[in-house]
Amino acid sequence: MSIQQSMIAGYSSVPFVITNSGDFERATAEYLSQTQGDATTAEMRTNTFSSWIHRESGGQTTAIMGSVTAEWGCYTNASNYIVTGQGNGAFSNQYASDVLANATWYHLVIVYDSTAASGSRNRYYIDGTQLVETTENEVALNTNSEYFANKEARIGRWFSTQVWDGLMSQTYWLAGSHEPTEFAYNDGGTWTAKAYSGAAMGGNDTYLKYENSGNLGENSADGGDWTNNNTVTQSASVPPFGNG
Repeated sequence: MSIQQSMIAGYSSVPFVITNSGDFERATAEYLSQTQGDATTAEMRTNTFSSWIHRESGGQTTAIMGSVTAEWGCYTNASNYIVTGQGNGAFSNQYASDVLANATWYHLVIVYDSTAASGSRNRYYIDGTQLVETTENEVALNTNSEYFANKEARIGRWFSTQVWDGLMSQTYWLAGSHEPTEFAYNDGGTWTAKAYSGAAMGGNDTYLKYENSGNLGENSADGGDWTNNNTVTQSASVPPFGNG
């Protein structure tokens, strides 16, 4: 794959290159964690998770992200659906995602926006296409999420023992509502990663490149590094990338 040029706001033209991903092994329960203690109400009510995911095993529960408490998070279940919810009954949605295959890169975007007056307040996208809710118990207006809530947030695990089994690359967890096209674009029919083109990242935001083999939780935004639990390792496998 050739290196293409991508413009980043405020800088000159630089090559956008993805060099690595994080390898999360289910057998050894590997995940990343971080606690933010100074979140605003706006951050807890509107935030976006974006990551390229590459699942190694299906037919079982594999957690993508979540919180240490209240069962809040997202996982793929044994029926190959994406499920999200909060164990206190605040909401529970299930999304058809049977297009997901093992050993294939997909771009997942999760938009949590409990401030929305209408429509879904928990939107999921795979490769830029919004997933259809097959079951729905909608989050109530202005419900705080567990993320940015002075509780341990997790990437690759949710509240229980379920963990991710596969790779992740270009992982963002940002305040505010963001569109899939801020992270990727359609390049001749192939959904392709690009340099982030949204609003400037702030103090609690996360951007993980997985480039530093000695610190895979290194945060390229301002939100502080993530703790590497049980040693997530580095992989050279990466999703498609280019000039968006």
